Amino acid sequence: MWLFNSLEVLYELKFIDTALLAQQLAHTNKDIYIFLMRSARKSPTIHPWNL
Repeated sequence: MWLFNSLEVLYELKFIDTALLAQQLAHTNKDIYIFLMRSARKSPTIHPWNL
């Protein structure tokens, strides 16, 4: 599944580009997209271990 594979890679990078990830997730899972957008308001960078 795209999401889990990508999060594994992003975990290695230690950060997630919120806008880019949310853009891609908007096409697959609206609930995760909304969660990321809410989180993005609190912090510009979302770390995988916080997801």
